[in-house]
Parts: sequence; structure tokens; C-alpha cells
Amino acid sequence: MVLDKRSQLCTWCREPKSQLTRDRVFPRCIGGTEDLNVPACLECQTRISLVEEEVSRRSLFAFYRIDRGPPPRHKGKPYSGSVEAKYIHVKDWMGGYNEVALRAKQNPIPLPCIELDVTSLNARVHGAMPEDVNRLVEAILRIVEGPPDKSGFLGEVTVELLSEADADIVSDPDFWPRVFLDLRGRLKIRARDGEEAKQLFEAIVKLAQLGTFKDHSKWTTGQVPAGTSHRFCLEWDEHAVLRVVAKIAYATAYLQALPQLLGSESLHRVRRFVLDDQDDDGKLPVQQISLEESITEWPNHHVVLIESYNGQLRGIVVLYGACFVVDLGKDPLPTVFAKPVVAMSCMDGTHSYLAAEDETEIVVKKLRCHIEQFNQ
Repeated sequence: MVLDKRSQLCTWCREPKSQLTRDRVFPRCIGGTEDLNVPACLECQTRISLVEEEVSRRSLFAFYRIDRGPPPRHKGKPYSGSVEAKYIHVKDWMGGYNEVALRAKQNPIPLPCIELDVTSLNARVHGAMPEDVNRLVEAILRIVEGPPDKSGFLGEVTVELLSEADADIVSDPDFWPRVFLDLRGRLKIRARDGEEAKQLFEAIVKLAQLGTFKDHSKWTTGQVPAGTSHRFCLEWDEHAVLRVVAKIAYATAYLQALPQLLGSESLHRVRRFVLDDQDDDGKLPVQQISLEESITEWPNHHVVLIESYNGQLRGIVVLYGACFVVDLGKDPLPTVFAKPVVAMSCMDGTHSYLAAEDETEIVVKKLRCHIEQFNQ
């Protein structure tokens, strides 16, 4: 939703803008709602949304969001609400590794995939339905048979090579290189090295042109039964996670102190860190002090505490049970922050709110105790 408020400043760039959006204190992708929001310009909203997506789709938090988070924002788009892992594999009882995808509020989704032993040209064909395999084959043939677009471009195949970290898969003879379609319909190859990827694609193109894959007798459904072990690899920018944590803390402080905080320079460093344009002095304003599920008191909520501590303003942020401490800088408004402020958000995306005094007291006691235990 876009708001026309000419008199307001963007929370992040602090520039007067004619159009401001409601930037949720807790990102929507992890359950935040507009119950708690701060004004933001479209440019800053876009910049922040990119790092929020890194957290919700590619970090370890993505798996917690799948289980506890809000439903996909765009139900008609298969990739909405999905985990963008380097790979998620499931061993198939008939041999090989199925490529699967995970999406919020859904069972694992088998991706259309053709595995090929480049030596024997034996193939394994997987997909939720035979029609999925047909889509995969059509995508392959479009690459080599055209027609090209106006610029002469036929199509693109992304090659994803296994790395040294995947040594046990690389050495497993039951792993065959494969071509598959991801949830966005993008054609991809997964192989050990570039030469294997080249051999794979050349062989599969020939087999597809011969109509080999029109015979669905070798097709397997690739359905993933409940309780099946998943092998996955995630790659993400840890810096992005810290920026999102800082954003939650700063925005909560902003809600409490608006409009006085607008003129304060003490929180300037954290605000710039959120936008990733701070001076690089090597010292980050955010520290993670415990891992996911370390704090179990609020299994269905994210929590943030803002308090004045030894003349400094600090935020303690709990996401999926992981605890972070944010150094917001010198307390600019001791009177305003004389009492701690607590905000909470349901992970399922139903409600975000500022806690009442009795709930705040409980949160303060629990989180201070957690930090003391960490510092011991």
C-alpha cells in the first residue's frame, strides 16, 4: 500500500518523499504484519526487501519459516514462499537423488528431473506427473531448436557444479548428473564439473530429439513420503541476516520515540547499516549470541526488546529462538526509553503488537537472564 504523506520523512534515508509505504517492523516473510509499521520510501523499501528475501529464502531461517511461517504470498506462483537452497536432495528407492523443493504450508515438491549416466546413457526420469517431464523435455528442445527471440537468443541453462563441500555426493557412483526445472521454470544442470555438464546436455538433447523421453515407462513419481530424510545445502549472506535484525530493532525504537528520534544522530550508524551504506570500520552493530531454538519461551513468536543500558540503547532480538544483540548507540532520549519496550510478532503472520506492561516485565527478565548466561 502506498501512502501520500508529503510531510513525512522516510525512516531509513530520512528524506522527504511524496510517497511513503508502510514498512513492517517485522518482515512479512517471517510473519510480520502492518499492525507495526514505519514509513519508508519505495527506494529504501526495495533495498531492504532484498535482504529480507535473503533471510527468508536462503538462510537457515528459511526452513523454520516453511514450518511456522505465513502461507505463500502469491498462491498461484509455485516459487512464492519457497526455499532457494543450493540443492535439496532425497534418495530415491530406485536409485539416484531426487531434486525437490520446499514451499511454506506444502509437502516437499518433486522437481521434473532427468538423471543420466553419461557413460552408459542409462536414464532415470522423475517428476510429480508425466506432464512435468514433458515440460522439461520441451524446455530442453527449445534451447536447441528455437525459434530465437528478436535478439537471436534461444534460451539459457544454468549450470550448478557440486563443490568440495559436497565430496560425499561427488564420490557416490549413485549420483548421476541431471537436468531439471526449478519452481520458476528455469532449466538447470547439476554436475560434478564442466566437462560432465557438457556431456550430459549433449546426450540428453540427442535422446530428447529421438523421442526417448516420450516413453513414460521409466518415469517414477518422485513423491516424497512423510519422514523421508532430506539432504540439503544452503548458501547465504550472513551480513544480510544481521541487517534485518538491526532493521527490526531500529524500527521498534523508532515507533517508541517518533517523532523525536528523527533528529537524533546517535542511531545514525545502525540506520545506515540497515541500508548497507555505513562506513566500514570493521565493527558490526549486531552480534548473534545464541543459535536457533536456544530460547524456547516463545515458540510461536518473534520478540524484540529495546532498553537503555549503561547510557546506551540496545535491542535484543529473538528470531526462531536465536538471540541477537543490537548496539543502537548512545541513548538519545533517556526519558522516552526510561521503560523497556517490547514488540512481538506471531510467526504465522496473524498479528504483531507492542506488549503490555506485564508481558514486557516477563520478556525483560527472561532475555536479561539469557544474556547474563551468555556473558558468563
